[in-house]
Amino acid sequence: MYTKFSQNFNNLPLWQQVIKKDVRFEVKELIDNAGKVTSRQYDAVISGIRHEFKSWREWYSWSDDVIVEQLVKDLANEQIEKLSDLQWVFRRSEGITDIDMLRKKIVGALKKNESKIKQSVNKETVMKLFPEDKLIDDTNCIEKLIYNIDKPENFDKIFKIFEQ
Repeated sequence: MYTKFSQNFNNLPLWQQVIKKDVRFEVKELIDNAGKVTSRQYDAVISGIRHEFKSWREWYSWSDDVIVEQLVKDLANEQIEKLSDLQWVFRRSEGITDIDMLRKKIVGALKKNESKIKQSVNKETVMKLFPEDKLIDDTNCIEKLIYNIDKPENFDKIFKIFEQ
């Protein structure tokens, strides 16, 4: 049915790409989070990439907590070896208008919750995700994590906004 597109798969609409890949929905995974086993449910795993879908009308008072709780589990997930193994997709809305606004909200949530993040994320995790940053050590790994996520070239690997 899609043979004429087989040479240029990336030009297919997303729904057509999805049906050609290994897709699982509502996937629950157990994650060793600093010695404590927790669970994380992804909305979809498509060809090994974990997807979290958000359809928020605005950035709510509880949004920071959701971001930190879920993202910390994602970062601790040993299956996520690089940033592109994880995709958070937000629907564009009145409260989530563009990628720069989303980056400010997410980075702000991470900065406000550094102590929570320190309980779950270690130097090895940060070094695995940002191997190009040779200055990561035990004393600065959380600051370096946030700093590197804030870089647009890194942020854009994880977070996307789509229009309906």
